[in-house]
Amino acid sequence: MTDEKPKSPPALLPPGAASRDVSPWYVARPKPAVVAGTSGAPGGRILLVGAVEHTRASVGAELRRQGFQVQELGAELDPSTVKVDADVILVDLAMGEASGLALVQAVRARDETRGIPIIVLSDHTEPDQVVRALGAGASDIVSKPVQLEILAARLGVHLSNKRALERVQRHNQLHRDLLRIASHDLRNPMAAVMLNLQFLDRRSAPFMPPEERKLVRRAVRNAQFSLDLLENLLELVNLEGGVGAVRHTDVNVAQVVDEVMERHAARAEEKRVELVSSLPEMPTTVRGDAIRLQQVLNNLMSNALKATPDGGRVELRVTVQPQTVNLDVVDHGPGIPAEVQARLFQGVVPHARAESGEKSTGLGLMIARRLVELQGGTLVITSAEGVGTTASVRLPR
Repeated sequence: MTDEKPKSPPALLPPGAASRDVSPWYVARPKPAVVAGTSGAPGGRILLVGAVEHTRASVGAELRRQGFQVQELGAELDPSTVKVDADVILVDLAMGEASGLALVQAVRARDETRGIPIIVLSDHTEPDQVVRALGAGASDIVSKPVQLEILAARLGVHLSNKRALERVQRHNQLHRDLLRIASHDLRNPMAAVMLNLQFLDRRSAPFMPPEERKLVRRAVRNAQFSLDLLENLLELVNLEGGVGAVRHTDVNVAQVVDEVMERHAARAEEKRVELVSSLPEMPTTVRGDAIRLQQVLNNLMSNALKATPDGGRVELRVTVQPQTVNLDVVDHGPGIPAEVQARLFQGVVPHARAESGEKSTGLGLMIARRLVELQGGTLVITSAEGVGTTASVRLPR
């Protein structure tokens, strides 16, 4: 009787070798992906990965009988060198828990495969192993021996959820595209209207009767509100779509503050509002994006000026803490009603400033907070009716 060496699991294939024996939805790079007509399969496309051939064969055969399109692979799946085009991935941990969970993590690490549900098949489903599998990125875990009816039912649930999510994502993308197009196409003509109204206000309004002058000023305010709304909508759509990323550099805080104060000086003079800034004596820098920080402070300063009655005061204070630089925009206006404060960062929150009657949608604050968070900081609004409002930006040093 001779001793037979146990068969070793299939070896990892070298890059390009997998392309000889794979289906159209598991394609080696860098060849172009040609996806044949498998997307209409009633149960969806399943990629079954495992080192034990008889397990793959038995599970795969049963799933095919239930209407699934199944592609079986040994332990050779390498998400870094191949394109995976499947609806669900089944990973058999018989290849070794460490290798199987490493595969799960690799699939989750890539943008192209991050949204694919992964079901892990395991001989052991003790709590600690379940926690490890879910922590690695598995969507579900099924114990072996596999009860194929349960597995098929879970596959159906994950497929249904994935398709529902894809429908929502397509709808959201269409919504973003429409908003982007509308905002962009309306912005230029609205900017022209705004410039003409401002010209009329500066040159002709002084010679108009008081009532007509009041109408011109109202038209200027409404045009500015519409233009701000379009700008905010476009910015929000771009942020949601990952456009206009934040660039982290060392930012000179004093320079940003000076530019913000200069930008709002004319508006403050028009309202006879005193603008005051206070800076540390020592040069101060933060790790962030100068343009985005200026955008945030411009929004907060604009809000403060809207809230402040004529003859009032708005402050921009900069203080240095051990871990952060704090920028506080303080107004002494009427404050924000408590019912509005609770929804400030939840999207469109239309309201008018009590003193000035100037309208606000809340989109600017939503964008400002997102921009601060992208720079690793926080934005908090504190307000008391009859006292005023403080918008506090905290950025890491």
